[in-house]
Amino acid sequence: MMTLTIGRKRNNRSAAQGFTLIEMILVMGLLTIIALISAPSLSRFFRGNEMLDEARQFLALTRYARAQAVSTGVPMLMWIDSPRQEYGLRPQPGYELETDENIGFELPDDIEFELYPINTDKDGMNYFVFDAEGGIDAQNVKLLHFQRSNEKNEDGIIIVQSLLRPEFEIVDEDDADLSYYIQ
Repeated sequence: MMTLTIGRKRNNRSAAQGFTLIEMILVMGLLTIIALISAPSLSRFFRGNEMLDEARQFLALTRYARAQAVSTGVPMLMWIDSPRQEYGLRPQPGYELETDENIGFELPDDIEFELYPINTDKDGMNYFVFDAEGGIDAQNVKLLHFQRSNEKNEDGIIIVQSLLRPEFEIVDEDDADLSYYIQ
């Protein structure tokens, strides 16, 4: 009768194999070099994401404002205070909601936005109104440009009012004809 050997065959090497101290030092040195080389790229990546996150937050607030206006029948005013780098949402003056719908956001210190056209009210704020039917007031901001405050030559992120729908969208500066928005 023939039997098969199951399992590993033992060789002459010891069962407690591992790395030597020199191998560990070499691996740690290589990892340190890779981290040092990739750190600037990762820093730019995360900074770019922060600005994109701010632009997406702004877009989300516009969509929320429109949905609130339609669902409650109360026009919602989205305000933008450029000098203080803040924006937010509240019911249009003269209307009230059962819940407190005053929402406000402040941009991080190194991000700012520019608006076109600049139409300020008596308080020095720009605004636009989402009416109860979901439309946007025609006299509102048409373009916002998010950029780093210390890097004016950087492209940044551009948000425009859609020409086909009553909403805002992020566009690529190279692909869009921005002359309609900047007059």
